[in-house]
Amino acid sequence: MVEILIPYVQKRGRGYRYRRVVPAKPPQIRKAIGCKNWLVSFKPGTPVAVVEREARRLAAKHDTEIAAARGEDVTPEQIAKAEANARSWLTEDRAKIYEMLEFMLSTAPDEGLSAADQAFVSALENSGRYRPQSLNLSAALKRDVELYGQDRDPKPPQYAVDSFVKAIGDKDVTTITRADVSEWLAAQEKAGLAPATIKRRLGALGALVGRAYLDFDHDGRNPFARHQIKRGAGGANDRLPFNRAMLDLIDAYLASSKRLGHETRNMIRIMKATGAGPAEVGGLAVADVSLDSDVPFIWVRHNALRGVKADARDRQIPLIGDALTAAKDALTRAQGGSPDTSPVFSSFGISGRGADSISAKINKALRSAGIPKSPRLTGYSFRHTIKESLRSAGVADHIQRRVLGHAGQGVADRYGSPRARLTEARDALTAALDHLGDVDPSIYSERERFE
Repeated sequence: MVEILIPYVQKRGRGYRYRRVVPAKPPQIRKAIGCKNWLVSFKPGTPVAVVEREARRLAAKHDTEIAAARGEDVTPEQIAKAEANARSWLTEDRAKIYEMLEFMLSTAPDEGLSAADQAFVSALENSGRYRPQSLNLSAALKRDVELYGQDRDPKPPQYAVDSFVKAIGDKDVTTITRADVSEWLAAQEKAGLAPATIKRRLGALGALVGRAYLDFDHDGRNPFARHQIKRGAGGANDRLPFNRAMLDLIDAYLASSKRLGHETRNMIRIMKATGAGPAEVGGLAVADVSLDSDVPFIWVRHNALRGVKADARDRQIPLIGDALTAAKDALTRAQGGSPDTSPVFSSFGISGRGADSISAKINKALRSAGIPKSPRLTGYSFRHTIKESLRSAGVADHIQRRVLGHAGQGVADRYGSPRARLTEARDALTAALDHLGDVDPSIYSERERFE
């Protein structure tokens, strides 16, 4: 047998073979990796330089897998130390560097280099910058959370990664292909996920992989970019209004449920009679609710709790009927503090999710009331219900836009004092409430239909 100084490589006949035993202890290593050894054969005639390069790549990859199975993932602090050490070594003569590397490999334990040493070797091979040979999607998420996830909700990217790993596997981020992503998208659609949910998960994975590519100077194209999401029937962007039967169900649930929290109850009551969205109502500050004016109103505007999507969405909406009663109750329950920063609904700020938390609460209540489970029938449907009722009541287009916060370019959209606008909006909503739920039943799919 010809002796060669390449770790884990043996001469086999006219060719070479890479063979590495997966450590047997502790037992969780083989259980996590799923095999007892790695075997890779090289074709006869493969140049030794090619064998060496591929063997070192495999060794580094397997070092990472073993370290991960042991729970020894390299930390950001270890990476910083490894990069600084590597930059100091890069000033030395190349022969000394090779001698040092050979010494490290020859004296490494049977299970391979430690995570910290592997980080140093990686930085040394990449001009002083750490670049992992293998970074699977789960490891990329863990690293991303440590570096960039301090102020964001960890659940959405975790759900996205979990769904991809379940469908495709926990692949190295640099080996994920567009075909993999297309297969995953098809699996999500087959599982019945709403197009909006699939789009959010696709965006989360694209951002995660994009940051990994930038951090490690990978010049490949992001496989999660430029995919078209089929909306199909029931797409989340095609929300529908509630009909009268659905509104009756909601009213009955609000009146009888003992499990429903008072904040969710009041938000639904306000949304139903104003056409304001979940975040617009849920993000109200105490100063945004005026009950003492001639026409009581809520003011949807930028505040310390949340912003608004566009200038047109900044508007005052009259409070009438049950919405006025709900607003009074909500203000009574609101905690003290500065009116400009104190939320009317404290749950808006819980967990830092804001609008997502509010929407989840409202949608859960709607399902409990008996509203069919559909991405087109959600808390946002209250806006569409008001929109349809305004049309049915014959309200002028510019007043409809004023109530709902839609942009308009005509003179009528800008005409009138604030008080006159409030009075017009109040009269419009009063007329519209008589038409709530007057919608054509043919707009619903069979599973959405409720009589």
